[in-house]
Amino acid sequence: MKSPVAQADSTSEDSDTIEEGVAYGSCSKLAKIFKLTPEKYSVYEFDSRVGLNCSQILATFLCIMDEENKRFIVSLGDITIDKFTKSTFMNLANFAEEKGATSMVFVQNRDHV
Repeated sequence: MKSPVAQADSTSEDSDTIEEGVAYGSCSKLAKIFKLTPEKYSVYEFDSRVGLNCSQILATFLCIMDEENKRFIVSLGDITIDKFTKSTFMNLANFAEEKGATSMVFVQNRDHV
């Protein structure tokens, strides 16, 4: 039996299409894994910034707000722990809460482990 991630990989129609700064190929893979209805989710690109004036981007996360289940799904990609700080977590939590989320799900790419 294939895992949900493997199933999404084998059926995904990944493309390099970028719309409003977000890679929708990766988004469609997450949407398939979580069985999201296309009209019932929103996609966001969240930048983790550092520096006194927040001018440097530390990492960028693809996020999906599942309107139906009030879940905020964050794709961590292949990030290392030093790029995911307490501030990043708190900022993500605040952003998700503003969007109406009642829960958060973090998904990490484990292909390279």
